[in-house]
Amino acid sequence: MRTVAFAATLVALFPIAALAAEPKADFKVKPTAAAAGKDVRITFEAAAATDVEVAVVDVNGRVVRHLAAGALGANAPDPLKKNS
Repeated sequence: MRTVAFAATLVALFPIAALAAEPKADFKVKPTAAAAGKDVRITFEAAAATDVEVAVVDVNGRVVRHLAAGALGANAPDPLKKNS
């Protein structure tokens, strides 16, 4: 039940370009969070190369846990997928 509660708070994925007054980056595949045993697997696909931030937010939109950030592509940092 705890994993379900975590997934219910969902994960915020922010294309950083959208925050910097650059053209808005969209998702090719919308973000999802699903239980994977004791872990939660977060998946998404950006429509174009962009910087992203993956974070858990509370109901007020405040970041409570930063999970990853970086540019997608050949040099994507872990845990982001390379060449994505």
